[in-house]
Amino acid sequence: MKKFNIVLIVVDTLRQEMAEKLISKAGLDSGLFSNALIFKNCIAAAPWTLPSHVSMVTGMYPSEHGSHETKEIKSLDIAKMRIKVPTIVGALNTIGYSTYLISSNPYIHPVYGFDEFQHFTEETYFTDLQGHAIEVPKRLKPMLAKYRAKFGGSFFKIGFAMLRDDPALITEVRGLPKTALLTFRNLLKKLNAKMIEGWPLEKGGKETMAKIRAQKIKKPFFYFINLMEAHEPYIGKKGKDFDLLTPYFKKQPGEALIGEWKKRYATASIMGLKYAKQVATDLIERFGEEDTIVMITSDHGQSFGEGGDGFIGHGPCLIDEIVRVPFVLKMPKYFKKVKTDGYVSHVNINNFIEAAINGDRNAAAKLISDKVYSETFGIQSNFKDNHEVDMKRARKYDKYQKREFGK
Repeated sequence: MKKFNIVLIVVDTLRQEMAEKLISKAGLDSGLFSNALIFKNCIAAAPWTLPSHVSMVTGMYPSEHGSHETKEIKSLDIAKMRIKVPTIVGALNTIGYSTYLISSNPYIHPVYGFDEFQHFTEETYFTDLQGHAIEVPKRLKPMLAKYRAKFGGSFFKIGFAMLRDDPALITEVRGLPKTALLTFRNLLKKLNAKMIEGWPLEKGGKETMAKIRAQKIKKPFFYFINLMEAHEPYIGKKGKDFDLLTPYFKKQPGEALIGEWKKRYATASIMGLKYAKQVATDLIERFGEEDTIVMITSDHGQSFGEGGDGFIGHGPCLIDEIVRVPFVLKMPKYFKKVKTDGYVSHVNINNFIEAAINGDRNAAAKLISDKVYSETFGIQSNFKDNHEVDMKRARKYDKYQKREFGK
């Protein structure tokens, strides 16, 4: 058994069509990556973050692993959404791997069941991805999620409810009403993100790269990295960005604003890909090209109205712009190459890793299936009490859908 180091990098929200345009610009088909496999047909198992990432670490589709939304269960119902089945992380722990997770996405967090990693680093300016660039102490997240689901975006109601449950929180609650749940340290972090580090296109990638470079990493290792640069927001001004409920609003954005989002999405996407390439390069050079396997992919894409009914964003919609994602595989020369036009699913990552560490020279073939699919169980966000939402349109998407690819 050869214990290769394994690196899995998720450039969050990067769709295949955009990646194809930017792969060369990011340097992922030249130099150290000149022998990388760039797959053309990778299909995300789900059209949004949590169920898609869970599929990567469990080898299961959402209908199998159970960490997905329903009409009754939404993204902030943590107890019902968190991982409840075995993952590749636990399996690697048992055979002597050191396991690391660094995440710029709040869903990819021990709170949601990503708790088998031996080392976890959080590098995020978000709490719930509803367009609010705020950060809260880890111990408050479950309580915040509980009341965020109940009261939506009303920070006054959320704050009062949390203080009613635990009056001692008054020592931690500081700042302006909109930032009522920020600690002083995280308030500074938010301001730093917005004013110094290039917010909103910069969403933690620079810090992620620096922290990995400075980290003491014990081999063999499995390193799971989430980069959020390609995810909205893209403008960073109230009323100028979209969030997870935008597709269902009665008043839809105009073409000029959508065009601006798409332009900035391209800029953010190349930033995310360049960070991914640099992180991968650093780890390969540090631990050896013949000892390290790198996968670069995305959990889902992003739509800017290209679909039949003008869907914007990602979530309960299985169009190409959302479920087709990039997949780049950089392997030691020991492994045989495969054709890159077959269908790849994230549920096959576990089988690939298992085959690779067991010395199977044809391990890359494990990534490919004759038939793959993506599925959604409804809208991931709580929309029922939002007066801006077109309820008829929302109910159209709040249901189970499945799309198959291949034979």
